[in-house]
Amino acid sequence: YKYKKINKNVCKSIETIKDYIENQDGRIFIVDMSAYLVKLESNQTIDKFDLLNDGNLGSYGEKKIINEMDTICKKQKCTYLLNPVEIENEKYSQYNQDIYKYIVKNYKKTDSIIGLSVYTNY
Repeated sequence: YKYKKINKNVCKSIETIKDYIENQDGRIFIVDMSAYLVKLESNQTIDKFDLLNDGNLGSYGEKKIINEMDTICKKQKCTYLLNPVEIENEKYSQYNQDIYKYIVKNYKKTDSIIGLSVYTNY
């Protein structure tokens, strides 16, 4: 966390998530505001799935993202780390609720880690 001013508890959370995802097979989707930090600290590529805010998706963008996720997950194991607070506070959330609800409905909740719900396709 060199050159980053980050709370110690946030650092511990990021380390916990990093350790967790290192032990998972397949594609990992982090649907949480921590996605960028976790990926930066894990030397992973940041992509369009890491910031699913309504304003970033464009017109009908949630349908495109859901179709792309499904295409990826038909070919390999997928794990989603979701922040349930985003669903509970949907009125105030910037994340696209259709994507959240789709994952919750179509994938199996298998675990939780430091407040994140884990959903998988296996």
